[in-house]
Amino acid sequence: MCGVPPPSGGSTRWARIYSSSGDDVLGGLGSDVDGNAVVLWYDSGDQELRFEKDSDGDHTIWAHAFPVSESPVHGNDLIVAPGGDLYLHVITPSGFWSTIYIDLGGGRAAGALVARYTTRGEFVTNVTGCGQDCNSLVMAVSATGERVELHSASQTWILLVHADGTTRMLAVASVLQQGTVLPDGAQYGPAAFDHDGNILLAGAAFEPVTILGQDIGEQGRESPFLLKLDSKGDPLWVRALSGIEGSIGGLGVSALGTVVASGGFVGQLDWGSGHLSHPGNRDNDLVGFLLTAEKDGQPRWARQIEPRVGALAVDPSGRAAVAGTRAGCGEPFVQVYNLAGDALWERSFPGVCAGASVHAASLPDHGFLIGGTFTGNADFGLGPVISQKLDGFIVDLAP
Repeated sequence: MCGVPPPSGGSTRWARIYSSSGDDVLGGLGSDVDGNAVVLWYDSGDQELRFEKDSDGDHTIWAHAFPVSESPVHGNDLIVAPGGDLYLHVITPSGFWSTIYIDLGGGRAAGALVARYTTRGEFVTNVTGCGQDCNSLVMAVSATGERVELHSASQTWILLVHADGTTRMLAVASVLQQGTVLPDGAQYGPAAFDHDGNILLAGAAFEPVTILGQDIGEQGRESPFLLKLDSKGDPLWVRALSGIEGSIGGLGVSALGTVVASGGFVGQLDWGSGHLSHPGNRDNDLVGFLLTAEKDGQPRWARQIEPRVGALAVDPSGRAAVAGTRAGCGEPFVQVYNLAGDALWERSFPGVCAGASVHAASLPDHGFLIGGTFTGNADFGLGPVISQKLDGFIVDLAP
């Protein structure tokens, strides 16, 4: 019997629309070890935050609906940890004029909140949170349960939380406090753990700083860098992206420890075998980049990507998907590279208006999920659909 040929790289295997009578916003996207999609979206028609695991375009494995009268999602607000646990980050108004409560399973709360669940969607605990005029979020989780957290109020600090509950202050922005590992004068994030429990941390210096004896940055410029710390939080190496202004927005690590980073830049960068060049204004003319470094920080290669990259997903083999939206109404695109820097395939969705925000997640079979929020007519590869107002979407793309 003749077999059916496998779908080509980047072709749509299934797609799903998240829609109600109101504006619906996708706030987070991930995948589990079985290739199921984990999705966080706000249903404004029923005024519920929806958190669910979907196996394809039609089947839902489990779902939660948390009543809340205003959307609490503000970006990529979902982490799927290597061990399978799920972390949700929400922010609701909490102040003198308006306080909106939400119950994620641990009781009613307002403000910034992170809750942890099992891979089956069972509530475990509220991990962290804060009240008025502040934010708390989990930046990365290791396979053994260590976390890197960001907290902000009158100042911003980065915290390493060990699995036994002990903590170490890694950085405090705006005030240099005794006992911190990293200097003031820089912003830190995103973060990732490698398979040995070491921490990869992206940063940007806005004034001259010194890390491990290396001078990075200059006054008034946004100078990006990569930093690796051991499992205790002690710095191992730092690599500045010298010659460019911009930021690192995506960070991942292969099973071999290869570091993968993406972001936006202007200027010129020589990085391993790659040369990037883009003159322009940092405020409104950034283009994208994708680069890799060895586990010891030595640059490998870099690729220039236009337009600016909005999301990065890296699988254990080091295969990386960069996703973003093009100028105009925000046509989404995905480009996939292997660990050697070869472009494997590219997929775009002409006519789809997805605004400025997209999400990406890797799948166990080397495929990828892309998701976002769109309006108007769209075709994600399985025929035309029409949004009610703003609707969420995810697409499963073949490897």
